[in-house]
Amino acid sequence: LAVGGGPGRDDGPSSSERLGGGRPWDEQGRLGRNDARRVASSSSSSSSSSSVAKNQDDLFHIQKLWLELVEVVSYLREDELETVRNALQIAYGAHKGQKRKSGDPYIIHPVAVACILGELKMDADSIVAGLLHDVVEDTDKLSFQDIESMFGECVRHIVEGETKVSKLKDNLSSQQGGPGGNKSDKKNIDMQQLFIAMTKEIRIIIVKLADRLHNMRTLEHMPAHKQKKIAAETLTIFAPLA
Repeated sequence: LAVGGGPGRDDGPSSSERLGGGRPWDEQGRLGRNDARRVASSSSSSSSSSSVAKNQDDLFHIQKLWLELVEVVSYLREDELETVRNALQIAYGAHKGQKRKSGDPYIIHPVAVACILGELKMDADSIVAGLLHDVVEDTDKLSFQDIESMFGECVRHIVEGETKVSKLKDNLSSQQGGPGGNKSDKKNIDMQQLFIAMTKEIRIIIVKLADRLHNMRTLEHMPAHKQKKIAAETLTIFAPLA
């Protein structure tokens, strides 16, 4: 199953160009506070006063999300907290303008996933991966290489693995008629085993389970037929994995 940054990505604009220009990280691969704030604001305005207002609005929302997240990841070291905050700013900029089925800004979802991981006392790389787990698959702002450049090989590995698990699940569900259809228990077990066999990194599965848990908590915003499909899939595949 081929998953990556997509054909021709290397010929396209850099991550810094896509997210607002300038070099967003220093020689150690860490985002500077001011540069990260520019990354978080991906829109521009012909009016400087309007642009300042938008930037201030973005910073206000980022700060609000950070205060929610830091409560559950306060066990991390100071440098790890700074990395997590930078990841939050990157995720905010990448998902800006996207909405959930509930109408809430999409960023609510990755922050909730990161909070679930924090409640499990997961390490900083897992928290960062939780914040970034949808940015490559669901936006055109970042590639896996961008994530590695900014946050390291380990975070890239978790995000890329979680994306592969998602695509594998979707492909198998489509081939087998979807969960809750004619699928036997053996097919459910086969899918679970495929999830596990495709990675030796357990954190990929944990991030995926946190992702699914939050989706289940907000299931009421989906159409009835989707609720049944997702609930059946969770019961037969993800619950046994957990």
